[in-house]
Amino acid sequence: MTRSFDTDTKEVSSASISSKPISTERSSSAPITEAVSDKDSSPVCVSDLQQRAQELMESAGTWMADEPRLHLAETAKEWFFELTGRTNEDDSTFERRMAVYLEFLLFVWTLPGEPDKHPWELFVRESGFVFSPEDLQIAKALDASHWSIFELLEKHPWEVYLSDLLFGGQWRVRPEGAMLGVEEGDVFQARLFGIDDYVFFTQAFLHHPSEARHLAKKIIDQDISTGKSPLQTAGRLAHMHLKFDRYRRMNMRQIYTL
Repeated sequence: MTRSFDTDTKEVSSASISSKPISTERSSSAPITEAVSDKDSSPVCVSDLQQRAQELMESAGTWMADEPRLHLAETAKEWFFELTGRTNEDDSTFERRMAVYLEFLLFVWTLPGEPDKHPWELFVRESGFVFSPEDLQIAKALDASHWSIFELLEKHPWEVYLSDLLFGGQWRVRPEGAMLGVEEGDVFQARLFGIDDYVFFTQAFLHHPSEARHLAKKIIDQDISTGKSPLQTAGRLAHMHLKFDRYRRMNMRQIYTL
């Protein structure tokens, strides 16, 4: 689904998260001037929201894996493996990549013959799952969620600032542990969702090695200049991430190569 950017908006709306980054500039080199207080505390329990969002997505994934929808999930998984690389349980990042697959199944892959319909919509409307009011709020936020490849610009205890390397714009996000091991300048794939004007990460997270951050950004810039789709770029980098995971003694430039 294509969403537009509102250049006049400075705050994030959870109703249409991907339409309102705090900035629409693609460049990540400009400093962020908005003050961030290290004493600021989150008014919501981020971990509870993230956990409930994950539970809802897992319920949807389980529902999709049942007959008569199993063939849809299998088709989506094959598409995902072709796009990002064929992982297996011997890979140290297997569980992480399968979490990414679950979100691609629900929010990116489209149903055959229905290019504007995703399995998440099917689950919400047809599964018979009983949603509480809080669940419905999270379900709507996930439906409007935004995935991309981001660069970490600034890191603070309660907030991080990201540059969206695929679609442009900058984001202010409540991290809740997602940034452990991620340093300013690092590049990673993630999905964002908004609740009550705050933006959070889902649990699916693909962190490219710090040593490859400049190479990854060059690959993204090249793909954008040659007209490749964001999905193609994300898939290409995911292939490289898998190769890095398997062959860590290889020179990084042999893996993250133009």
